[in-house]
Amino acid sequence: MAIVLDVKKLRKTYKQRSGFLWRKVTYTPALVDATFKVRAGEIFGFLGPNGAGKTTTVNIIAGILTKDSGSVKIFGEEPSEETRNRMNVATAYTHLNHELSVYQNLNVFAHMYNVNNKKEKIMELLKRFGIEKLKDSRFYRLSSGQKTRVALCKGLINNPEFLMLDEATVGLDPDIAQHVREDIKHIGATILFTSHNMKEIEQLCTRTAFLHNGKVLKVGTVKQLTRLVKEQIVSIDFYPKKGLGKILQKLEDVEIIEHQMSRIVLKVRHADKKLHDVLHPLLHSGMVIKDMHIDKPSLEDVFINIARGKI
Repeated sequence: MAIVLDVKKLRKTYKQRSGFLWRKVTYTPALVDATFKVRAGEIFGFLGPNGAGKTTTVNIIAGILTKDSGSVKIFGEEPSEETRNRMNVATAYTHLNHELSVYQNLNVFAHMYNVNNKKEKIMELLKRFGIEKLKDSRFYRLSSGQKTRVALCKGLINNPEFLMLDEATVGLDPDIAQHVREDIKHIGATILFTSHNMKEIEQLCTRTAFLHNGKVLKVGTVKQLTRLVKEQIVSIDFYPKKGLGKILQKLEDVEIIEHQMSRIVLKVRHADKKLHDVLHPLLHSGMVIKDMHIDKPSLEDVFINIARGKI
């Protein structure tokens, strides 16, 4: 499958001055050898805590920031005016001209990208995101959610082949956010998608990269990544049964989180065989289960474990 975005060993360090007469200079690494590839047609998740380097990466790819070292190739080429005409960026943090109306702002970008039938395209996008009635409103008067939707219109103004979405649903009401997620699925472009919403990543993304302290630590599908967390929580409700304490103490690789007369909650190593090894002695003891719930690892669990240095 063709590679739309190829990032290799990307480095970026920010220099800051402080102290008397600004003589003290500190260097803060934002990206350290960040490496990943985005395949044609996929929605590629870019996940990491605040300060991990996500927005810095997006800004370097977009040509807003310069890199210190490393390489970025888009459509197999070094970034150029031609490649940038085939891509776009939509971010919740886009700062459009506050004094211009929504329509005027989008018209500026339509001219920049030489869009045909500019008025029709702008009105189509405004209607698509339910903000056609705001076309004459000045940008500064909009709510954060409305600004987010205008930013999405800006990102799609040139029908990009490669689209970067940075926190694309921040500030949106849940119903609007769900509508936007459904729309993203059908854009038809290759997408680099950054978000703090784990469920959003799980719902939309083909593969996901975890960025932490400027480094890409892991890349994989949701299933591959959740396997990095080796534990699952098993909650069992049963008819009151005495004598389970001794059985539970004999179980290996199991942490007892809760133990009551008719309920136990266990943390079990994430393996099908291990779960069998837990349930078999409990059932053999005569336990009659009323209900059982298994919480398997999610992307949020992976995120937390990576952020805490456990992975």
